[in-house]
Amino acid sequence: MNYMEQIAKMLNVEIDEEFKIEGYDDNIRFKFTKNRFLQSYGNVYGWVDSISIMTVLEGRAKLIKL
Repeated sequence: MNYMEQIAKMLNVEIDEEFKIEGYDDNIRFKFTKNRFLQSYGNVYGWVDSISIMTVLEGRAKLIKL
């Protein structure tokens, strides 16, 4: 089962909406898609390490809406 839409909703973002994570490089953007959690640096998207989203889910960093 895929929970990306529920996680995005819980964090108050939409699927494909870009956001930043507090404490990460300002040039890095993140987003949830229907199947993945992605990050971009410039125009290049790739898989995200689990540590970045875990900092948000554990309350150690804030998600910053753009």
